[in-house]
Amino acid sequence: MQEIWMFTAVALMIVMVPGVDSLLVLKNTMVHGKKAGFFTMLGIVVALFVWTTLAVLGLATIIAKSMVVFLAIKYAGAAYLVYLGVQSWRAKAQNMMLHEEAASKGNNIKNVSLSCMTQGITTDLLNPKTLLLYVTLMPQFIEGTEKLTFLNL
Repeated sequence: MQEIWMFTAVALMIVMVPGVDSLLVLKNTMVHGKKAGFFTMLGIVVALFVWTTLAVLGLATIIAKSMVVFLAIKYAGAAYLVYLGVQSWRAKAQNMMLHEEAASKGNNIKNVSLSCMTQGITTDLLNPKTLLLYVTLMPQFIEGTEKLTFLNL
């Protein structure tokens, strides 16, 4: 029971410090509205679920130990953040027109929501800090993996 309180305390500290994910949610909410911010957050949660699954299965440690894979994730994440920055910069002048068109077309809102969710998933999966967090922090709180029935084949 003490592990859950320690994990909660550490998780709260991590969540309270803003990072790339927080900035992405903030940007998408400001540019496209609350619904886009929600879908961005949903994408981040999906990516965190993937990282949690990898950590439970021990695959996150394998990824972190492989310098080639870790560097690939690190550089792909940096390149993706640069891409998002350039797209935000280029779209700044067009946002007002797109926002007005989105109000008249319901289809464009679905595309924006899907795009924001994809941004959330991609940003979090390519974030090397998230990988390091799940490799160093999560295994300390994963106790008794032998209790998991799907691993006992």
